[in-house]
Amino acid sequence: MKNTKNVTKTIFSAIALAALAFGSTHSHAAELINANQHLKTNQHVKALSSTQFYQLVSATNSSQIAVNFGMPDQIQTLKSSAGTTAGVIWIYRDAVQKADLMQDAQFMIVDGEMTYVSLTNAS
Repeated sequence: MKNTKNVTKTIFSAIALAALAFGSTHSHAAELINANQHLKTNQHVKALSSTQFYQLVSATNSSQIAVNFGMPDQIQTLKSSAGTTAGVIWIYRDAVQKADLMQDAQFMIVDGEMTYVSLTNAS
């Protein structure tokens, strides 16, 4: 009788561990699939002209940058002279097409406010 209880506990423990492992693997797989779909979507985004870009920037308030432009390709941290975080720069690669060359858009955000926007030659 005691041996049967131990076997039953072992079986239920194994099932519980398998369920946890499968659930964990499943959620990570779903995250990877979503991230991959996001990357594929961003690769097909059409570049704006510089006129369209500046019109969109002028109509965008600081809380709407990600809504209007999507998530940035890179985020750089700005540090103060004391070493504390002062702000961030959101960089969008190949966001603007000017003549035959592509330009990167850079948004400087300090204290939650868009303080500066620039276009640079794509790297």
